[in-house]
Amino acid sequence: MTSSSTTPRELLLSQTFAIGSFSAYVLSQAYVLFCELTGYIAPNPETTLYCPSPTLVLVFFVAQAAASGTWIKTLFGGRCTKRAGLNLRALYFSKDRKGDDEEADMQEQLLDGPRDDVTSLDSTQLAYLPFFIASNVCLTAWSIAWLHDYDTTSQLLLGINMCIQLYSVFLLLHPSRQHAPTSKNWLSHLVAKSGAGIAVLYMWKNWGVIDRYRMSPTAEMVNSALIFVLMTVASGPDPTLGLCILYDLIALAFGPATSSEWYHTFLYIAAAVSAVLGLDAVVCQWTQKKTESGLTGDGPFDYSDDGRSSPSLSPALRLG
Repeated sequence: MTSSSTTPRELLLSQTFAIGSFSAYVLSQAYVLFCELTGYIAPNPETTLYCPSPTLVLVFFVAQAAASGTWIKTLFGGRCTKRAGLNLRALYFSKDRKGDDEEADMQEQLLDGPRDDVTSLDSTQLAYLPFFIASNVCLTAWSIAWLHDYDTTSQLLLGINMCIQLYSVFLLLHPSRQHAPTSKNWLSHLVAKSGAGIAVLYMWKNWGVIDRYRMSPTAEMVNSALIFVLMTVASGPDPTLGLCILYDLIALAFGPATSSEWYHTFLYIAAAVSAVLGLDAVVCQWTQKKTESGLTGDGPFDYSDDGRSSPSLSPALRLG
């Protein structure tokens, strides 16, 4: 497997954009939440279909921002170790492996400098970084459009942001691909999937306010249920995104302007999402036990002396 290659200038630009976009996102969202909590911005109960609880949105925002801040610190802080006898500064970029037992390939790029240290960055962080920056930009722009009542623009920005986040979760960080979850890149997955959860919550928050019953309420409820359940099914076996979606539904159900019909709808969808998460956990445990049983020789495969596996024969065939 080849290694990542990034020049110091590219790293500095990435650091600047990441910190700058994240700071703008945090400040803009903090101002929007402050306006909502103080009542400066309040949904109209007569025209609003549903609106999430500002307190629950604040809790989710703070938790996700804390995870993102830690991720940025880990990304650009790195792990530094001394290299005795060398007056060089080395920058390492490591590729993630699907298994924790495999050692990652590393490539050393020597740079002139007064310090003798090594900085280790994993490729999952570098791969997700452009999506992280783009999401921060979209949400910052959304807050400006939201505060100035540009409904169509705000919904378009949230749609772009949700596409960015779902692409990163379902394609870039898919378990079958290069950046599958490991013990080394778990924080990148947490930031990406919680960011997708925030994107979904803001999307429904915005739509519930600007929608004016353009669709039949029943059809819209069914569409919402299908989207939430399908996203939960697709997010397995890692339950992070599914738990974020469950939190979104609870926040939407207990919003200050949520109608009675949508209140019950969100609770029913939350029950369905909980059932999917529970079933997924049971299936994962069963699959893991079957795999372990096969590896220990108790399952349908026997392992020969040379390490190759072969299907075990039934007692009747063995007697024959």
